[in-house]
Amino acid sequence: MIIRILMAIVIGLMICSNTILVSAAESSALIIHQTPFEYPREAAKNNWEGKVTLLISITNKGNVSEVIIQKSSGYEILDDAAKDNVKKWRFIPARNQDNQSIASEMPLDVSFYLK
Repeated sequence: MIIRILMAIVIGLMICSNTILVSAAESSALIIHQTPFEYPREAAKNNWEGKVTLLISITNKGNVSEVIIQKSSGYEILDDAAKDNVKKWRFIPARNQDNQSIASEMPLDVSFYLK
């Protein structure tokens, strides 16, 4: 099965069969590495779609320390796919007034849509 994924995020755009849209609110932390999303096979087979709202905690080293589901898509498999993927991301950490790296949080919406 060919999967097309549209992933629109603050710094990247990747087009591939089903659609996953990712959007982040403004944040001082910047994404420097993100892994490509894959539409969960079971979700695609069952025509499950939805939007997951995550809250990402980012360390002062740019690693993801925690991902909390703030609002479920209604499907655990979609929620888990979004959460598991984002845990692998890397960021340029936020900085304070003294230009020191600091921990921060960033909200993120991940939308799963079938075409």
